[in-house]
Amino acid sequence: MHNSVSVSRRLTFFLHKTKRKVTFLVILLIAATASTAAFVSAKLKAKSKSPNMTALSYTFNAQSIQKISTPEIEYIHRARLLPRLQYTADALGNRLQRPGGERVLWLGTLTQLVGSETMSSPVRILIEFPHRIRIEEQRGGQTHVIGFDGHNGWKQGAMLSRHEEDLIESLVFDSVDHFFVGQMRGYGTRPLGTHFRDDDGSIPNYNGHFYDIYQFADQISIGQSKREQQKLYYFNSETMLLERIKYQLNREGTTIPVEIQFSGWHQASGQQMPGTIIRLENGNPVVSLTIQHIGVGSRLADGSFDATNNK
Repeated sequence: MHNSVSVSRRLTFFLHKTKRKVTFLVILLIAATASTAAFVSAKLKAKSKSPNMTALSYTFNAQSIQKISTPEIEYIHRARLLPRLQYTADALGNRLQRPGGERVLWLGTLTQLVGSETMSSPVRILIEFPHRIRIEEQRGGQTHVIGFDGHNGWKQGAMLSRHEEDLIESLVFDSVDHFFVGQMRGYGTRPLGTHFRDDDGSIPNYNGHFYDIYQFADQISIGQSKREQQKLYYFNSETMLLERIKYQLNREGTTIPVEIQFSGWHQASGQQMPGTIIRLENGNPVVSLTIQHIGVGSRLADGSFDATNNK
């Protein structure tokens, strides 16, 4: 009898203690659920406000992002991209992801501000992924040819001028192709967010474009000229296509705001291509390329981009 009472008392104490623990766990669960709901609600409210772009910075700590040392990669591996950039790569077509569309031909008009003179001339531009370009410009009955073989810039019959190096940089390194090559090589990239408004947030009933913006720690190398450059890439949140690149260029001790604009995107041979590319410095256009014809084909070993064949 004594043992039975003792067991009963111990069982009653155990059940009472267990009930207190369960009650405590329930309270904790309710509190955690409430906190999570509040956090999600705050996030949704913040997202619905559509952030503006006026406070964006060009710089960030690239060392906080792990850089991967890899050999040169020919094609883009979709699975290695950030999730949203996978859809951005798909929006371009498949020429960066598989063989058969490496070489692109542009025929159009190139307008440049050289010194105080504005020159406009027909141009034939041959691009081969990754990082090769040949620019043939018709001026005064003569063909002026410059190019880049992936490592060195060159010019037929002369040395490249700084203006010509800027042109090569704009078309090779300030491009969506180069951005995705950088993803494969582990260049520091930080997504700042999606659906940024193209204003300071003060315009009522805003109906302009919205952007996904990425900070990109670029590495630029044209022969002996090498530098790191922090850039902002603006992809249209709806079309997923690149519309702007912004950065600040240090030239002889002077800081120059640079902006590259892409517009008139359309399909050519199943690939998305821009119709117009404009480079602005200090808000003024210094290069404008209007593309009237586009051709897409496979890589060719014809020496078109080799510096040794074109000096």
